[in-house]
Amino acid sequence: MPRRSRARRRSRTTSTAESAKPTADGPTPAEQFPAITRRGNATLTQAREQWTGQAGEIGTAVRERAGHAWENPEHVLDAV
Repeated sequence: MPRRSRARRRSRTTSTAESAKPTADGPTPAEQFPAITRRGNATLTQAREQWTGQAGEIGTAVRERAGHAWENPEHVLDAV
């Protein structure tokens, strides 16, 4: 006969003081929240830096390709 797990279950009517106690199951949601927030902020910061770099590269490429238009607007009209 298989053994049943004796994991503690929390009832839905526990008070906030009881739900904040660490259990054998691991950290409580309140304890996990700061770590999750830090990871989310780190991810957003990394994405912002990546997007800023890519936007700068694209802007440089566009300026290089359009450089002749600043020098002579007639070239733009001729191309159209």
